[in-house]
Amino acid sequence: WVGVVGDASMVAPLTALATASGGEATGADDPGPGDGVQSAAIGALAMLDDGAGMNALMDLARHGSVSVRKAAVFWVGQSDEPRARALVRTIIDDGRESETVRGAAIFALGQGDNQTAADAAFLRAAFDRMPSDRLKDRILMSVSQGDAPDGTRWLLDRARDDRQPIEVRRKAVFWAGQGHARVADLTALYGSVHEPRLREHVIFVLSQRNEEAATDELMDIARSDTDRAMRRKALFWLAQKNDPRVTKLIAEIVAR
Repeated sequence: WVGVVGDASMVAPLTALATASGGEATGADDPGPGDGVQSAAIGALAMLDDGAGMNALMDLARHGSVSVRKAAVFWVGQSDEPRARALVRTIIDDGRESETVRGAAIFALGQGDNQTAADAAFLRAAFDRMPSDRLKDRILMSVSQGDAPDGTRWLLDRARDDRQPIEVRRKAVFWAGQGHARVADLTALYGSVHEPRLREHVIFVLSQRNEEAATDELMDIARSDTDRAMRRKALFWLAQKNDPRVTKLIAEIVAR
């Protein structure tokens, strides 16, 4: 409420709360700002009218403890001020910064309606500069939040890129399926890759889609894929669906 009704005079006391010792750090795998008193004070700075708390937030994003920087960079990333978004990009690319903070910055830059075409392009370009699979996964997730077709194409290209570790490629498939990839895109991907673990994951992603076309593709795989293991995987996921066509297919296979 201080953030909602306060003014610039609240910057100093909120900053003092944000930097008080004994604050709670959130887990490294949680990209959000956290839910304790320190995090609430940082969020309140972001809510002050006329951006009164932005300078303090930007300073906290660079000079606080890891938990403070992580929360601050999240809220800095919610601003549409060019200088704020420029700072988030700088943190993402800073090899000296904590991986936890860099991951939070990636998450912040990719969220919802705040993500711009420039943000999405930056994230795609930064992908190969990331030192860990975890940060690469954060970028894959953030790109999937956007609605630009080039983002979906980029995710599918990462899934096909055999220079990437197989787990990164699997995550690319997952986020493409969670984003805006069409069933036809996933079907084409299945036909173009050869690694069994990747093909299994495409089958799983198809199984999570509700479109009839996804069920049709799984049924085709179950009937006619040359790889018996893939037919078995497709049949397993089909059996989770309440679809009379699947029941008929299973009966046909049992009767052979």
